[in-house]
Amino acid sequence: MKEIYSYYKFKGKPQPATPMKQCIEDFDIFFKEEQEGKSDLHLKKGFLREFGESCKCGRETTEEYNITMLFDNTNDNTTVSIKSIDIIKKIADASKNPTVHITSSVRTPRRQAEIMYEQTVSLGIAAQYNLYGSNGDKIIDVYVVKTKEKKTKDEIIQAMEDKINEIGAYEVSKHCGDHTVLNVFDISRSRLKNPNDFLTEANKYLNSEIKTIINERDRECYHFEIQQ
Repeated sequence: MKEIYSYYKFKGKPQPATPMKQCIEDFDIFFKEEQEGKSDLHLKKGFLREFGESCKCGRETTEEYNITMLFDNTNDNTTVSIKSIDIIKKIADASKNPTVHITSSVRTPRRQAEIMYEQTVSLGIAAQYNLYGSNGDKIIDVYVVKTKEKKTKDEIIQAMEDKINEIGAYEVSKHCGDHTVLNVFDISRSRLKNPNDFLTEANKYLNSEIKTIINERDRECYHFEIQQ
């Protein structure tokens, strides 16, 4: 069999290459094994589902639910874990909610500042003081002060971000934490077919599979925290 070389050289010598046909055949084999959960490749369990592919890898159950998970932020489909998605699908299936929209997951300090600014403008200062704890209140305080000083939107958000970093982002919002330790995400309540039934079903898993559920009425969402 004639040996094939790549265009790349090492120490002046052409390097051997695998024909494309063989690469595709190997890919098909590895892909099928990964779907069946039989692969010994050193890959994150369940990573295929982050690309919308069905697999039995890394699941606590092999039962499938006909539930569509949608993400407002495309990055969130890699930060909401397979474990968390399985729990939410189980809840959605039992409460007859065929589609679940995740509106927010992991946030940078900057994004947290932007969201707090947007919500304060749209929902009012009082609503934000009611939503956050004492550390979050300090960020709202910055908004109040900078607004009175007639600062621009960008200047206010920057000042809020600076305060978040000073306090520690995770101390302001769990959204800013390590998602591999604690999954934190919001689910749109208004876009659920049966939102009340969804919450009732979710509460059955509270303090077992789910650490925290907050019904954020002003923001029309359910806030979830799931230990990984």
